[in-house]
Amino acid sequence: MKFYASFIILTGIMTVTAIISMILPEIPFVMIIQYIIIIGSLLLWIPFLMDKKEVRRNYGLSLGDGQKRRPWLYVLLFLVLYFLRIFLSYVIAGQPGEFLKLFQNSYVWINMMALPINFFLVFTAFFGEEYGWRGFLQPMLQKRFGKRSGVLLLGIMWGFWHLPINMFYYSPDTWLQSVVSQLLTCTGLAIFFGYAQMKTRNIWVPVIMHYLNNNLIAVVAGSADVISGQVIAWGDVLILLVLNAVLFAPFIFSKAYGKEILQEQKITEEYTE
Repeated sequence: MKFYASFIILTGIMTVTAIISMILPEIPFVMIIQYIIIIGSLLLWIPFLMDKKEVRRNYGLSLGDGQKRRPWLYVLLFLVLYFLRIFLSYVIAGQPGEFLKLFQNSYVWINMMALPINFFLVFTAFFGEEYGWRGFLQPMLQKRFGKRSGVLLLGIMWGFWHLPINMFYYSPDTWLQSVVSQLLTCTGLAIFFGYAQMKTRNIWVPVIMHYLNNNLIAVVAGSADVISGQVIAWGDVLILLVLNAVLFAPFIFSKAYGKEILQEQKITEEYTE
């Protein structure tokens, strides 16, 4: 509970800072907010680690559930799929050699090695989202609508949640394409993140994958400037649809999503007999 209380306090500080930044736009609040996240993340590890493993497990905060599910293998699988998506996009564009050039850049390697360390400094931004989406809303929606329909609905909600940033930051000139792209991306990731969450029952797995997904964009591109002011063509949206359908969507047909249906069929058959 100390961890939760500390997280709520940090959220309150971030909210107040965001409001003040609108009133005093001349002050560089972007850097101030970064420092608040770093200091807050470091301080939050203290109440987190002060609790016993059993307490963290009971509150869904365990770094491992103790059942040998090898949760970090799902993070590695996500990295494989992430870079495979980039590679296939270059292949579709007729430039497969450009993918190899990414790893000839020292900037890429240095920042990739820094990612594991940086996670401990900024984890709160991604923990907050994932504890809400995967830790709270996913099981609630799946209980009400079923495992598959619930996670698809979650993906759509997650996509529309980005609507303001799509329209006013990511791609103001092609905001409609940006919104559709966001829906496709969030639905595909919701399927895979949801799959990993159900297989591991470890909230840190989707938190880390969310962190990697967001930060690898700037690492691979060589700059964080590529995130804002994008111009997206409908052809790009179509390619994204195909890649997400091939790489992430198939996980919805896995056993993790089908157990509930099989169990219901078994109960029905026993009742009929």
